Amino acid sequence: IISRAPCVLKERSMRKPALKIDADRCKNCRNCLKLGCPAIESAARSDKPVISDACTGCGLCRSACPFDAIH
Repeated sequence: IISRAPCVLKERSMRKPALKIDADRCKNCRNCLKLGCPAIESAARSDKPVISDACTGCGLCRSACPFDAIH
């Protein structure tokens, strides 16, 4: 892999604040899970997705959510 910039997963200074899913607004459509982001996963205790600490704050999942549940 040849990249033009440092990896955001390694360079902590490049990260934006991690995003979170508002469980009340989430309708469990699972569009965010279809993105393939390693930071978004199904919760073990709940059927709604959660965002882990691996989130770099890119905002791609926010644009995929039709219910505006990711902030």
